[in-house]
Amino acid sequence: MKKLECVLFDADGTIFDTARAYYTTLINSYKKLGYNEDASFEFFKKKLVNKNYFELLSKKGLNLGNKKDIEEFQNYFEKSAVEETQPFKGIEELIKKLYNNVKLGIVSNADFEIMSKILSKTNLEKYFSTIIYESEKPGISGVNMSVDLLSVPKNGTVLIGDEKIDAICAANAGINFIGVSWGYSDIKEFERYKKIGIAKNVGELESMIFSLMH
Repeated sequence: MKKLECVLFDADGTIFDTARAYYTTLINSYKKLGYNEDASFEFFKKKLVNKNYFELLSKKGLNLGNKKDIEEFQNYFEKSAVEETQPFKGIEELIKKLYNNVKLGIVSNADFEIMSKILSKTNLEKYFSTIIYESEKPGISGVNMSVDLLSVPKNGTVLIGDEKIDAICAANAGINFIGVSWGYSDIKEFERYKKIGIAKNVGELESMIFSLMH
């Protein structure tokens, strides 16, 4: 590949530990509305994350026609999810190092309202020249928009992500890909897709990225 000029990050499960935050928030939201939930974090991460939480609540007896309860749940969930979410250990330091060497962007399928507040709260948004929310990966429109706005070549761009949709998106867009193992997917899901490598920790990710700058 050409010398690295741009790093595009996924957000959920790559920069931010949203699974843990959403789990805590969902359990507390259920309790706040008088429902019990005993799902373990691992079960939640594999089976419930990214599901329709209103649908899950309805199975526990919540009347979806009750606008008051729905609004209460939604408001609490968004507020708590923002408060609970933190970057994975070491990611903030890596982003700061990269900021002085390459152009940075985010291409995420995450909800605009929640993720924009998380980025603002963690004070990380200032490091990114482009941020594309609700990008509908594995569609490539978010990647194409980012490289156009940043005026960087695709063969000098790498996407960092934790799910196979990120790998598919990178392949379809004609950019490079590095998978990370600490997000939502089992690393076996990356095996069939073209990639520079799979980072098992932030230190490995840093080494892979900086090796592309020479």
